[in-house]
Amino acid sequence: MNLNDPKRKPSPKGNPPRINIKKLPKFKTIKLKKIKFKKLKLKKIRLKKIRFSSPIIKKPAVQKPADFAPETNSSMRRTGSQTSKTTAAKRRKRRYRYDRIALLVLGAALIISLLGWGACAGGKALVRHFQKQEPAISWKLTRDEKKSLETITCPENVLPQTFDAIRSSALDEESEWNKQDAWFLAHISEFDEDLLSFYLNDRDRADFVHEWPNRQAYQQPAATIGVALDEFPGLLQWDLAWGYQPYGESLIYIAGCAPTCMSMIASWLRQDETITPRVMSDLAIEYGDFYPGQGTGIEFFDHAAERYGLIVESSGTDPQWLRQILAEGKPVIFHMLPGTFTTIGHYIIGYGLDEEGKVLIKDPNSIARTNQTWALEDILAECGGSWTFSYPEQSVQTSSESNTMQSESNS
Repeated sequence: MNLNDPKRKPSPKGNPPRINIKKLPKFKTIKLKKIKFKKLKLKKIRLKKIRFSSPIIKKPAVQKPADFAPETNSSMRRTGSQTSKTTAAKRRKRRYRYDRIALLVLGAALIISLLGWGACAGGKALVRHFQKQEPAISWKLTRDEKKSLETITCPENVLPQTFDAIRSSALDEESEWNKQDAWFLAHISEFDEDLLSFYLNDRDRADFVHEWPNRQAYQQPAATIGVALDEFPGLLQWDLAWGYQPYGESLIYIAGCAPTCMSMIASWLRQDETITPRVMSDLAIEYGDFYPGQGTGIEFFDHAAERYGLIVESSGTDPQWLRQILAEGKPVIFHMLPGTFTTIGHYIIGYGLDEEGKVLIKDPNSIARTNQTWALEDILAECGGSWTFSYPEQSVQTSSESNTMQSESNS
């Protein structure tokens, strides 16, 4: 059947005629051979970066020298990579330089802060050395101790008024002595009435009283008084270097005012820093000048002066005579009766006059009274007697100076 035969009748509705597959001629089957296709290796094509120049702004043409030779593509790529590497290297160097500067600044700040801290600590150490002050004691409490402050009751060996004074100050956060009184309240069972009253009478004694539970660690006698002798020394009978050491049946901090006064005078006149209050206390015991319950007898001054080659004279209470002695710079021991300086009896030292004519004193039992100047009349109003001390060399020098001044006035 020929499909292209023009005589063939078209199928109805314009559809193509149906073909009888069985009447189609049979064709021979052809076996196709397997064709092996070779794999094509595609080469990687590097695309060049295309730089688009602005159509509006045109760069001026650069005149090239006569011997200029255009570079190849490879050399141009190499130059571009070298430029990027150079830029990255510069950035790394700049960053390294900035980091190094920052480290140097931080190091310098750290060194300056350490030097400042060291200078401050060294300065405080020097002040403690020359003023004979013990290092500051920590008054920190544990959480349990803070919580139990309000629940603490008065122990049997402490009077209620003493307990109430410490408790009210400890619970008052605005109190000047809040921290140390809170510590004493938390450890009040470790102290007795005498020691707590001793502390309340003078809050400067806080560091000394704080060490009462550790008093056995302060029994080694000090080798020196611990202060410079370029000026008249100031010592305290309640210094940790000797305060908790025995003095007869008592302790030096309780009854050692006379030995402490003689230690100041003898070490000053002889310029010997080994004459400590402990040495003088042993001397008073040796001569039998200590009386239990009463203190040190006045004969101790004669014995101590004889032992160390000093000249001692009874000065009485004559204000004109005493003013002349003090003006010459001779130390005087005053025996104070109950009043401003004591409630039972006490010894203090006058060692000179200031510009207003007031007496410079050293009170072995009070820092506050030592730092004040006193009118001679106020001292003599509570004084039961006085003793003047000098060293033979000082006496000869003083007499020669007075003779020189008298000869100059006569001429």
